[in-house]
Amino acid sequence: MDPRPAIGVETTAITYYSRGLAYRKLGQTQRAIQDCGKAIQLDSNYAEAYNNRGIAYANLDQYQRAIEDYDQAIWPYCVLGGDGGESNAPSN
Repeated sequence: MDPRPAIGVETTAITYYSRGLAYRKLGQTQRAIQDCGKAIQLDSNYAEAYNNRGIAYANLDQYQRAIEDYDQAIWPYCVLGGDGGESNAPSN
């Protein structure tokens, strides 16, 4: 499976998150972290991107970074209520 977006596909937060999720599931943890970071740069409230990056950090035994990302992932739920901004996120 090649998780790279096709040529001409618009690179959005969702695109980077989706590719990062694919990388993580393929065991390419560093690439997952990079792509989730790009998704977060484009949408700083993207809870799923923080969560996915947190899982990737935990897989590398970088627990403090994982906790920081998990905190960011739950923040929209605590402060904004509702779906935490996930209405734009694809389901896993």
